[in-house]
Amino acid sequence: MKKFSFLVICSALGFTTSVFAQAPKYRALSGALSYATHGSGDMLGTAIEFGYEYGLNKRFSLYNNLGFTFHGQQGLYITSPETAPYFVTAGIQSTPTLLFAVINGKRQKLKIGGGGVARLQINGNPNGYGVRSTPSGDIYTFSESEGVRFNVGYRFGFEYVFLGRPKFDLGFRSFFQNDTNGDALLMIGLQFSRKW
Repeated sequence: MKKFSFLVICSALGFTTSVFAQAPKYRALSGALSYATHGSGDMLGTAIEFGYEYGLNKRFSLYNNLGFTFHGQQGLYITSPETAPYFVTAGIQSTPTLLFAVINGKRQKLKIGGGGVARLQINGNPNGYGVRSTPSGDIYTFSESEGVRFNVGYRFGFEYVFLGRPKFDLGFRSFFQNDTNGDALLMIGLQFSRKW
């Protein structure tokens, strides 16, 4: 059993070394704009990402990015929605992802992948708040919010390139991520890649 484990580890290391020693099959700079939900879907917003993809071989590639997320939600109210507070949560993150091309045609591609998340989040939501109605309008009391937090987590999803050309790709993407703060984000949007 020890010999078998040793052989598996050596083979994996040899494969990894040979893959990274080769010149990349392609490189791509990409930008993505996505509709995004935060939490259980009650906070709506957007995600903007700028990334770099490094083709390891015909099927596998490494992708990393710098992403920005913005989400908002209106608070509860009793008498008027105009007096209700609006809570905003924003984040900056990097998501190194290993992608595998299930379909790898010249014009169409379907890639699935997963990886990690490193996220710095500014949370505008208070830990709790109360509202009471008075003749002059609603009055709110807030407890303090979490403020700024750094979290790590995981991400998985897919990309579908529906317009592939030698120099660029245009596609649809959807990713789900979760982190150590329990912040679940679902992103669905468009991605444009410039290849060389």
